[in-house]
Amino acid sequence: MNEPTRGNADIASQPYRLTVGVMVVLAMAISLILLRHSLSQSGDSLPGCAPETLFDCDSVLASRWSTWLGMPVSAMAAGMDLLVLALLTRTGPRTRMDQRQLAWNLLAAAAMAILGAAVWFVGLQLLTDSAICPWCMAAHACGTLASILILFRAKQVQWRWMIPTAALAVAGLILPQWLMPPKEHSVELFNASQAATQPATTQPDEDQNTFFLGGRLKVPAAKLPRIGSPAAPHMLVYMFDYTCPHCRLLHTILEQMLVRYGEDQLAILLAPVPLDSGCNEEVEETEPRHAGGCRYAQLALAVWHADRRAFPAFNAYLFTGSRPPTIEEAHAKARELIGEAPLNQSLADGWPAQQIQRDVAAYRFIGAGVIPKLLSSTMLVAGRPGEPEELFQLLEDTLHLKPIAPAATTQPGQ
Repeated sequence: MNEPTRGNADIASQPYRLTVGVMVVLAMAISLILLRHSLSQSGDSLPGCAPETLFDCDSVLASRWSTWLGMPVSAMAAGMDLLVLALLTRTGPRTRMDQRQLAWNLLAAAAMAILGAAVWFVGLQLLTDSAICPWCMAAHACGTLASILILFRAKQVQWRWMIPTAALAVAGLILPQWLMPPKEHSVELFNASQAATQPATTQPDEDQNTFFLGGRLKVPAAKLPRIGSPAAPHMLVYMFDYTCPHCRLLHTILEQMLVRYGEDQLAILLAPVPLDSGCNEEVEETEPRHAGGCRYAQLALAVWHADRRAFPAFNAYLFTGSRPPTIEEAHAKARELIGEAPLNQSLADGWPAQQIQRDVAAYRFIGAGVIPKLLSSTMLVAGRPGEPEELFQLLEDTLHLKPIAPAATTQPGQ
């Protein structure tokens, strides 16, 4: 005789549980791979993905939609999959009927939440992202198939409670992402009492210093590579690495900034700070994606040192695309722009290497840490850039810049 607390209702067969379980395990495995890739930031693309193509996984995984309150969404997906697996084990014949019914109720709610999340993230990739992540799509496909199987099999579920529960879960996912986009940069403001800028009517002397961060940091502005006019009344110092993805993104925003404000108002001084232990002692171990950072910086500074008129073209070449060209390609471009003999002479006289060390010393002086860093006479912005309009507004509030062109509409991280 069966125990009164056991019954045959909603007992999932072993083949059914195995089929759903395989789908969920596949989804969880893919989510864990994506989580590991997001956290490691190795710079290597996932198999089947490539930068600047339709299948640019890194672009998707770096977008504002890839995290939830600072946590990678792949971690949430893996946790949900683990919950489904645990609940699935409670739908077999050895489970008490009341516990089995509870498991089916929770499974139904979880399945609807997974379907809602899949619709949200697939829709974001198709409508807002400029790329598709095949690994993400595969995880969504496995989760969707498992969810459909669960909902098709679920019996005697308390839908009046489970549907609102699933809706609340999906809303709890979407609303924080929509209303509270992640901020991965910091802003520090300084007293401007000691800050100095160059008059717009004069050319700065080679030995004349410009002061930044409220007078805390002095920079020989005329000696540094720049974008814009040396006579601009306002200057920013940009600390970056040519191999840094966030630096490349911010460089695009800086180009928009010069269009918005014009060279009569603003110039940007470039201070390469490679995240390469070969020339930056603040870096203990060079990540694979930053390998060659010292060499790119040396080539750029060598071009500036040899022929300042050729520098804008070479700098733009290094910043084109989501990743820099190979060292060989960069070297060939430098030779093309200024000639082999001037390039070799500029590299040999030691100035590029010395300038890198001066830039690294300034980086250390202001606390090292993350790059990119953008410095003005009164502010320090560090880390992954946010929306362009946010940075524009900050400059207009602190430096009183006046736009001469409409704001650009490019949105980083989407």
